[in-house]
Amino acid sequence: MLQYGDRDGDGFQEYSRRSTQGLFNQGWKDSWDGIRHADGSIPEAPIALCELQGYAFDALLRMTEIYDLLKDPEKAADLRDRARHLYQQFNAERVLDRLVADDMWSGWGIRTLSSKHPGYNPYSYHCDRSGRTTTRQSPVGSAGLAGTPRRSASPKESSPPPSGSMPTGCPNLFSGLPRDTGAFPVPYLGANVPQAWAAAAVFRLVAILCGIHTVGRTRTMYVNPDLPDWLPSLTLRNLRAGRGSMELHLERDRVQVVGNTTGFKVVHGRLRPALVEAPLARG
Repeated sequence: MLQYGDRDGDGFQEYSRRSTQGLFNQGWKDSWDGIRHADGSIPEAPIALCELQGYAFDALLRMTEIYDLLKDPEKAADLRDRARHLYQQFNAERVLDRLVADDMWSGWGIRTLSSKHPGYNPYSYHCDRSGRTTTRQSPVGSAGLAGTPRRSASPKESSPPPSGSMPTGCPNLFSGLPRDTGAFPVPYLGANVPQAWAAAAVFRLVAILCGIHTVGRTRTMYVNPDLPDWLPSLTLRNLRAGRGSMELHLERDRVQVVGNTTGFKVVHGRLRPALVEAPLARG
């Protein structure tokens, strides 16, 4: 990544195909028209996706932690400096502002493209379905927003789906149609139903709402719930860790350990400071 990821020397990770037979777009939005300029035109390679910079930033911080454990402060400091430079150059605040804007929210999840964009199409595979976003990418975005001041920036995200509105099974994507009174999420025509990683996203979303982070080397589980108004309490049973399991009862500001045979200590609080307090804190 450090040696070959920055194709044009601008400080960002990017991609560019070397063969005319290869995929033009090589991020998760890999259809030919999945990446657009603000005017709707198709950009030329190399292309630096915003999410790719997030992957790089996270990778740098994770390797920093590894070098800290290996007691190699010089390499840890170098990677931490690289992460800090990328964070400052990327202008993450601007990206976060866009993610929580009204035109990026369908009512079912974060859109893959603004509803105001010239290339917006609610039935397109990448321009826009709020779908793969709802089932897989929205929890990923929520995890990132959880460490920022925009944790509760969109009150609409605290609204539960109406009873019986969700389709059976968990498709990999929905169409980008807006959520209106009496509406339901419409699966994309070619959606895989169910899809494994979409189904797994539900568990990720629960972990985000509960603020769960586990540190294996210290055998500690941090729990910091931030439940929405429509979900005032939540009980987790058979939560596995180590060779045992635990049962937790959670409320907005309360964590009750009902049972615990894991050998892990449960701590009510954050694993790391919020991003605004420590810009290079991961988690």
